[in-house]
Amino acid sequence: MDGFLIGMVITGLCGLLITALGFYMMITGRGSFLIAGFNTMPKEQKEKYDSNAMSKFIGRIVLVPVGILTVLFALGLTFGVRGSEIIPWLLWFTIIAYTVIVTVISIFAVIYFNTGNRFRK
Repeated sequence: MDGFLIGMVITGLCGLLITALGFYMMITGRGSFLIAGFNTMPKEQKEKYDSNAMSKFIGRIVLVPVGILTVLFALGLTFGVRGSEIIPWLLWFTIIAYTVIVTVISIFAVIYFNTGNRFRK
């Protein structure tokens, strides 16, 4: 039980950090140094892309799974623990549901990001 609650607290803190970064990127358009691959490009190539639009897009994409994680976190705390017992089927359901959702969102983001030259200047 104690390990479960410690894990939930750590998950919640990580979720808050990622949420803050996502909102920062979405609102300000800054934070392109956090985008993998973009931060390692030479300066000449970086100038071909709209880093403001890319940061806002990545900020939105990051907030969707974090929002879902927050809901699952609340459900896990509310329904996942009965007394000192963890309900295994609910735990596995939330893990599988979150994995599927994040995988679909990630595939969508990679396809959207790399097609149509949306973020070229």
